[in-house]
Amino acid sequence: MWLAAVRAELCGQDGYEVGVGPVRAAARAAALFAVHRPTWAVLVGSAGVYGDRRPIGSGHVTGTQVWADGASVVGLAYSPLAPPPIVGLVPGLPADAPAVVTVPSITSDTGLADQLGRLGDLEHLEAYAVAHAALEAGVPLLIALGVSNRVGPGAHAEWVANRAQAERAAVDAAIAFLGAWPR
Repeated sequence: MWLAAVRAELCGQDGYEVGVGPVRAAARAAALFAVHRPTWAVLVGSAGVYGDRRPIGSGHVTGTQVWADGASVVGLAYSPLAPPPIVGLVPGLPADAPAVVTVPSITSDTGLADQLGRLGDLEHLEAYAVAHAALEAGVPLLIALGVSNRVGPGAHAEWVANRAQAERAAVDAAIAFLGAWPR
């Protein structure tokens, strides 16, 4: 089962939209898993990169999924029983698979981006939410993201310019991984 926040990110793959943002994505993914009971799933999309850890336009299968909100990260709030990182959703991930930080809103502040970058390599709005739904449903989930922008003040303009290339790179990375994955 292929999933993405919006249909364009599927790049022609037959699949489902989970919606933009962690709340919509968690609810929709959980419903899709309950109805379809897939034996595996793939989430694809575009992501921001913290600093220059991955090149714009590159696609990656991802490893650890982390939840974070900016207020907690900079010490302005705290999350009681904050959700732990999710690892090992599928076997055989490359050792250098980037960690993904899922945030409730796109980070536009350089200082906050630096803080969040301590938790992972890429920023995405839906990855942790879909990973949590998959974990609860017992569905192996591959997450593949294409790098569309650097996290920070210029993120939106870079995303607009690079999203199509990043979305294609994510789908290509997923297809390459699945070709070698012993399901």
